[in-house]
Amino acid sequence: MSGGVSLLTIPAIVLLTSPDLWASVALGQAVGSSAGVLALFGWGVTGPAKVAMASAGERAARYWDSVSARLILFAPIAVVAVLVPWLIVPEEPVAASVASLAMAFGGLSGSWYLVGVGRADLLLVLDTVPRVAATVVGIGGLWLTDSLVVFAVSQLVGSLAAFLLVTGWAVPRFRPPAGRARGIRSLFGVLARERHGVLVAVVVAAFYPSVLAVIAAVQPAALPLYALIDKVLRFAVMAIQPVFQFFQATVPAERGEGLRTAIRRSLLVSTGVAAVCFAATASLLPVAAFVLTAGHIAVPWLVAVNLGAYMAGVVLVMFLSSVALVAVGRERAIGWAPLTGVAIGVAATALLAATGDASAVSWAFVLAVVVIVGLQLTALLRALPAAAGRVDP
Repeated sequence: MSGGVSLLTIPAIVLLTSPDLWASVALGQAVGSSAGVLALFGWGVTGPAKVAMASAGERAARYWDSVSARLILFAPIAVVAVLVPWLIVPEEPVAASVASLAMAFGGLSGSWYLVGVGRADLLLVLDTVPRVAATVVGIGGLWLTDSLVVFAVSQLVGSLAAFLLVTGWAVPRFRPPAGRARGIRSLFGVLARERHGVLVAVVVAAFYPSVLAVIAAVQPAALPLYALIDKVLRFAVMAIQPVFQFFQATVPAERGEGLRTAIRRSLLVSTGVAAVCFAATASLLPVAAFVLTAGHIAVPWLVAVNLGAYMAGVVLVMFLSSVALVAVGRERAIGWAPLTGVAIGVAATALLAATGDASAVSWAFVLAVVVIVGLQLTALLRALPAAAGRVDP
């Protein structure tokens, strides 16, 4: 629902303003989403599986530790989220900065915890509904005032409301569970234990904004195209998340041969989902671009096919990072594989962007995701024969 409403804001903003103004806000949102990934600090990747593996009495304590530790990080993250769009967007820097801050606040979300405890109903009511309502109100405010700042502020309120609602449910009265009070030093220890999850989350999330920043500097005419693709692919990822949320809550809870069987079956399902995502993205991305922008933005066929391959790879990375590698205790591969792949992909982006061919940049996406999937899948296959019993988080 949230992704669908977010996607529908594209034609609304384009029609009420212009493709260039929308691209500025979209770039701010992309920067903020990356900042939000840093604020989430890996719990979105490994958190649900670890919660599913934990005892009932330990789950609330894990959430409290997460919130306490991440609040330490949020102030500098928020400053960066505001300043970067202000410095790089071509138009509407204030709206872009506020939109970025709204996305950064999303990183404080506790949706990962609701996934881990298997409460899809509360995920809808406490997290999704406030965000969707804020976006709808924001579009109405834009229509009434012609101000993109009003739209961005509304989204900021929605992100904050979702965080407070989930936290109010998970940690009654915002008090830590008995015996779990934490000092600053121990909270940094909590963050250190999530280093592998945050590494994959940060490097993967930073890849696309890095591409957008390069394009904004080198080929600004192509910025609306890749900003639109960013939005469409984010929607696609949101649409398939329920599949992996189910796996996160069930697969790591298995033991012995049951764990190995669950991983094999879920990998097979994930491969099927990846194939469907490739076909859907390659065939429908040009159509979606035409419909969402009323023909203002066209997606070349090469870009559509390459982004389809990229989307298929993202599906496999989602499964490997957030389910399989956590379950078999290979968290190190969760981080270093994406770091390697994204470094190669960013280098390829710089080289391809220098050619002046906007379509050629899409090859960088394919290269990055092939490297990541190859490294993570190799790590999983090596660990799978020895997987036995429940892996302690």
